Amino acid sequence: MAKGYGAARMRRLVAGALAGSPAGMTGTDISRRLGVSRITLAKYLDTFAAEGLIRRRGAGPAALWTAGEAASSAAEMEFPDGYAAAQKRYEELVSSCSEDAACALVRGCLSSGATPPRLMTEVVVPAAARVRRAYDDGRIGNSELALMRGILSSSIRAALAPAALPEPDPERSAVVMAADPASAVLCEAAAAALRGGGWSTYALGDMSASINVMLDLDLRRLLARVWRGRRGMLAVCVFSDSEEGLHFFAESAGSALARAGRGARLVLCGPVGKKASLKADLVTDSLGDALQWVQTSYESMADGRAAGPRAA
Repeated sequence: MAKGYGAARMRRLVAGALAGSPAGMTGTDISRRLGVSRITLAKYLDTFAAEGLIRRRGAGPAALWTAGEAASSAAEMEFPDGYAAAQKRYEELVSSCSEDAACALVRGCLSSGATPPRLMTEVVVPAAARVRRAYDDGRIGNSELALMRGILSSSIRAALAPAALPEPDPERSAVVMAADPASAVLCEAAAAALRGGGWSTYALGDMSASINVMLDLDLRRLLARVWRGRRGMLAVCVFSDSEEGLHFFAESAGSALARAGRGARLVLCGPVGKKASLKADLVTDSLGDALQWVQTSYESMADGRAAGPRAA
């Protein structure tokens, strides 16, 4: 790495140079334009290409580099101040059904300093809500809804690149599930946010096809498998598009958690009336609130263990 040239700054410089050269530039041209050595530049070019920031044409040392899908968007954003701009651009790409560009934007944001949890809650989830509103208002049909949800899912997976993730913490485990197909994307976003925050995450996706009288037993077996040592905290997060779905899964998951241990917590996320009575540690309609509560609960639990028993 050249002195004074971090990855974020180099990313902006390379993107800026290529944005003004539609025909492309060789590695030598770029190094001369930026005033950095070819050896230093070579360390970044392949990485930036994998992010979607730039593209390579041809082969050999004379290959041309051109601006990629993310060059004019994520590369120009600085985080943590860039989330609003990223959200606007991301929604445009999802609405125009530009899957490759949406995935490139997500990768570019992560490379520019965005974190998976905030990227999910401040960029992806608002776009998912906009897609749902468009469908409810009759502005898009079933086919467009399915396509856009597929784009949302693809870009969520793009946020799970190993290089962007910390090592999973065995003291923090989370099982995430959706009670219906409409909540599947929210479930995926929650799983990505938790995994990006260092949680050992197990995403079950849409569980509506598994609804039967044996569901509580199935969940009990699953929790025993993924939380074998019962270390730290286990958060079971259920997302539903209806209050009925939350009620059903609250009973099944609650029964399974009753045998899981003291560190187990149940979080329900979905539309709930003021008079609804649900047995859970948290009931909310906000993914951001759910994620914050899960993290705060773990920190409180960890602080309690660190303090140890008080002297009489």
